[in-house]
Amino acid sequence: MKDIGVIMEIPFNSREYSKQIYDRNWINYRMEITMKYTAKCLKQQTSSDFTALFLYKDETEQMIKEALSRYEKLPPNIRFVPASQSRSIAAEALKDASLTYSVRLDSDNMFAKDYMERLRGATVKPDIQAIVTQQGYIYDSIHHRLARVTYPSPSFFALIYKTEEFLTGKKYPMRTHHDAIKLKHMLMPGRNFVVVVHKTNALNEFRVGRKSDLIESSKIAEVLDAFI
Repeated sequence: MKDIGVIMEIPFNSREYSKQIYDRNWINYRMEITMKYTAKCLKQQTSSDFTALFLYKDETEQMIKEALSRYEKLPPNIRFVPASQSRSIAAEALKDASLTYSVRLDSDNMFAKDYMERLRGATVKPDIQAIVTQQGYIYDSIHHRLARVTYPSPSFFALIYKTEEFLTGKKYPMRTHHDAIKLKHMLMPGRNFVVVVHKTNALNEFRVGRKSDLIESSKIAEVLDAFI
């Protein structure tokens, strides 16, 4: 039995925060963003020993398949799946694991290419519930701007469960990602994430705390190369 199963259940359009999620144009645009950033960074991870499930509303399946058909086929460990089947698919992926790392990632953001490898290699005490990464970047994909950011409890973390408890629905008491830091946690060193600002993620804006946090335009490509 392997010790750790790493899984990401990434909401593509599985959360109904707007009726846009049923719109073909919205789906096509978000698929473009996902493939350009999130899926690309996952495909290039230095360790492929993880499962990433992009979850979609069952009733949008035909539009999802049509959108996916425009892109290169994803590897077996990265899949688009109906939200109604996510639990059974996760159970199959985790069947040989005693511990589950449930990794939080949105469908338009990125991890560093070596994030999964370093996550698996981290020395974790038995009572730790979460591995939180506080440092990363924010990228304005519209105006090609990049800045360093540090957040107390951003939406980039791994929650640690016994697999049998995870599969039976155990959840830590968290209302939002801001509560991850309140769990028994350890911090992942390094700048491990990129928040991508684009046309349809209304909740994120390109805000820079200090002018010194801005990355020179000539160095942006070099920084992003660690992610995609």
